[in-house]
Amino acid sequence: MGGMVQGMNARFPSGRIRRASLAHVPVLAALNVRTWRETYRGLLPEALLDGDEALVEWQQTWQTVLQYAGPLDVVFLLEDPAGQAVGYASAGPARESAMGYGAEVYTLYLLKEAQGRGWGRELWQALLDHWEGRPFYLWSHAANPVSGFYGHLGGRKIATRQGRWGEVTYPEWAWGFGRPGVQGRSEAVEADRGETADL
Repeated sequence: MGGMVQGMNARFPSGRIRRASLAHVPVLAALNVRTWRETYRGLLPEALLDGDEALVEWQQTWQTVLQYAGPLDVVFLLEDPAGQAVGYASAGPARESAMGYGAEVYTLYLLKEAQGRGWGRELWQALLDHWEGRPFYLWSHAANPVSGFYGHLGGRKIATRQGRWGEVTYPEWAWGFGRPGVQGRSEAVEADRGETADL
């Protein structure tokens, strides 16, 4: 772990995407704080976004995620051409068996300064390559304007729920990619060949 993703330089000449390791915990935590503040400002209470303990909590979270990662778990870090970390994505086994999918994308975030350059699609492709055609799903905040990105990628809204962060609840949509229970090349891989949002 920690090197450039296998084959990523051939697909994306800039070679921006690397698989994260424990050494990247501080970078991931700082990115997590920044991207959540940019993404959820006005959607979640400022006290949750700006609290002094946020950075420490995310450091602990990413430390646990990477330290106890299983064979299906993955965390990708996106760097700009100057080598600065500007985005990340994580995925692993589905956390809710009732959804009918065996895999789940947990996070996919880019700093605003890195959006609109197609780098979100590069992170997405890295996830697709990791899953090798497995069907999967993800949750997104229903009011997040970037949620439409998943629809452009071929996702289908398959469920709703009330998400919770501390004492705060908020609406979420689940997006499904591929058919649950079907292994092999999924619809998500095919959909990525078409038009997608420029994230």
